[in-house]
Amino acid sequence: ENAASATTRVWIEASDDNNHWSTVGCSASIVEASSYALADSFELFLLKNQSNNQNNRSKQHGHQAA
Repeated sequence: ENAASATTRVWIEASDDNNHWSTVGCSASIVEASSYALADSFELFLLKNQSNNQNNRSKQHGHQAA
């Protein structure tokens, strides 16, 4: 018989000079849940910066970002 397993949730709060965000990772393993939350936080940071860089380039060339 299988014992009931618990889900661990790890909440990470992060920030840079201009923004603040949080991510959550879930898994039966605390290490895995932590790695999910950390990876998601880093990915979100990269996506925000990529979007900001594209907007800045568009503004420099006189175009509005979509």
